[in-house]
Amino acid sequence: METPEPNSPAEPERLKYAPPAHWHERPAVRKTVRAVFVVGVVAIAALLLWATGRRMFMLHYQKQAMTFVAPPEQIAFTNDPTEAARLLQSGGSYIAGTNGSGTAMFSIPALRRLAEIENEHHVNGHAFSHVRQADGGSERLVKVSMPYLQTSGSPALTLEPRLRPIFTPTGVNERLRAIDLSGSDSLRVDLHPADRFRLFVGQPDLKDAAHFTFAYELNAETGTIDGWLMNDDTVKLEPRDGPLRNRFR
Repeated sequence: METPEPNSPAEPERLKYAPPAHWHERPAVRKTVRAVFVVGVVAIAALLLWATGRRMFMLHYQKQAMTFVAPPEQIAFTNDPTEAARLLQSGGSYIAGTNGSGTAMFSIPALRRLAEIENEHHVNGHAFSHVRQADGGSERLVKVSMPYLQTSGSPALTLEPRLRPIFTPTGVNERLRAIDLSGSDSLRVDLHPADRFRLFVGQPDLKDAAHFTFAYELNAETGTIDGWLMNDDTVKLEPRDGPLRNRFR
């Protein structure tokens, strides 16, 4: 005959007047805190990764813009409708002028990518992009854009120089967005409605680190435009010869 097991002692009843657990000791609170912490760490890591990637892309395209050299025969601008249509259909880096003006403008890919990274509105073509350095000055990325104005009167092409400081990979807190350094004078080419003007992509001078040139044709007459990066961080543009020389006297 089996001996009955003694009754196990009853679990003492929890005192109803015992103080409740502190809020930070409650399981739901601890779970929420852990979830918020994990989300915060993931968000910070994603932000740092995005900023690092953005910087890497910016430095990559800046290098391309600093070293960009097009063939001397590369057309930067033409207002010949037949030639413009051919360039726009070629699949190259050409954009149409405004208001159906029958023009085509070259767009330098590296400058277009930099504008996209910096959320800039990009509508103009580019005639030049290269690093230049004046005597005793710092290296600057010199870019020349080409706003084209087509009106009922006289159309005009403007060569508009801008400078950018050269950014380096150093400096965690360095500002990524490049601020254009001031005030260079633009060169406005006023055209008669019947004029046929063709501008070629600018070429850096290999013997003078501050100098660059543009070849052009106006009604089949050729000429050259000189550009210089000056010591005061401005750019000077001036027709050297050809038909534009007479127009700017």
